[in-house]
Amino acid sequence: MDYSLIFWRALHFLTTFQAAGVVLFCGLAVLDLAAVNAVRSLKYVFWVSLALSFASGIGWFLAVAAAIDGSTPMAALSDGTAAAVISDTQFGWAWIVRFIAGALLAVLVAFSGCNGVWPTTAIFTATAILVGGLAFAGHAASSPGLTGFVHLAADILHLIAVSAWLGGLLPYVIVLGGRNDWAPKPSIENARKITRRFSDVGIVAVVTIAATGVINAANLVGSFRLLATTDYGRLLSIKVFIFLIMVVIAATNRFVLAPRLSTSDTIDVIRRNALIEAALGVAVLSIVAALGTMPPALLQPGEMPN
Repeated sequence: MDYSLIFWRALHFLTTFQAAGVVLFCGLAVLDLAAVNAVRSLKYVFWVSLALSFASGIGWFLAVAAAIDGSTPMAALSDGTAAAVISDTQFGWAWIVRFIAGALLAVLVAFSGCNGVWPTTAIFTATAILVGGLAFAGHAASSPGLTGFVHLAADILHLIAVSAWLGGLLPYVIVLGGRNDWAPKPSIENARKITRRFSDVGIVAVVTIAATGVINAANLVGSFRLLATTDYGRLLSIKVFIFLIMVVIAATNRFVLAPRLSTSDTIDVIRRNALIEAALGVAVLSIVAALGTMPPALLQPGEMPN
């Protein structure tokens, strides 16, 4: 395995989803409530995440160029391999478009704020391109024909849904507040409204992730036998298992704790559960980063696509 490439992929997934998650959370869960006490924290998370997304995107690109060149990132830069990857590959063009979208998102957010202004068509579009463009760096982008188009579309939706759910967990925890002045707890009424809205977003996201995940698995694994007998399939199985644990925790927050949300103690329990979800999400993204460097189960030695 190329551990350098896995590292940059994992870091880029995490930071990109987090930057997008702040935007989507503000637009879909906060809305007119503004969460005034948390604005500073949310902006900080967004800008740090976006900066790290740009940096890790460059790291990922150089790792790919080095792998193609069979050398180091600096050698790939100096001998023209990196320039060729940018100009002559789908991966390179996707990176150009995504970086433009990220720069546009930064400009738009700089003149906005998490107070009912962020949910605009331009900001959502830039966010969708920044996140959805990751699909062109994965296995889905290499699938041919109509099946490949469906696979790619499913992967794009999958990535956006992950951003809305997983990327929204940290903003949700921040808005629910802590025990300090950095992000004081909101009123119980606001906590209920934000929890209900984010839970609704989460339900749609989870259903989308599950449906598109089935499409992805059908194209990359193809059968339960390969899920159990190939390295790719076994690693994917671990990812699905962790995802199911996350769903159970999210369902507990939504259907058990949220209806009882009447005290700050309940808010603390919900925050703790959301933090556990977020930690499990990081594990999932690490697995995704590794899967992207492996041949799909259907294409591993001795296996043929159906």
